[in-house]
Amino acid sequence: MQKFLNILLLVAIVMAGAGIIWFIVPLYDISASFARDPALAHMQYPVLVLCYLMLACIFIALVVALILIVKSTAKNIFERSTVRSLTFMGHLFLGAFVAILAATVYSYSQLGWGVGLVGAYLLGLCFICFSAALVMYFIANLFAKAVEYKEENEWTV
Repeated sequence: MQKFLNILLLVAIVMAGAGIIWFIVPLYDISASFARDPALAHMQYPVLVLCYLMLACIFIALVVALILIVKSTAKNIFERSTVRSLTFMGHLFLGAFVAILAATVYSYSQLGWGVGLVGAYLLGLCFICFSAALVMYFIANLFAKAVEYKEENEWTV
């Protein structure tokens, strides 16, 4: 049953990574179509760079998660490298949060409340990235305590 869940998790992570790669390719064309409007033309490249940065952070976090799942077994899951990987994933999600928050603030400063529904999507994405970072930090803290207890137990035995 555990192997099935690991395979399911691997498939979900690979599909999420493929979705990000699929979205990176047409992102420039989408931004170019919005840049035809003279009110938005000056915003094309700053927002595009921040979106690419956010997608890169999330993609790297997915790659780290994929590597972590592949190398983890029941015997070696509680190691310092796992804690470092989880903390690194938290940093990446926090970096994605900062990039998308910067895009949101820049958009609102340039357009005001005219951002509309896109601004709401950006704020929702900010919430998701920040929540993912908090979850990664919480799990890393739990794993750090488990590693500490495991090492203490190995010394007493």
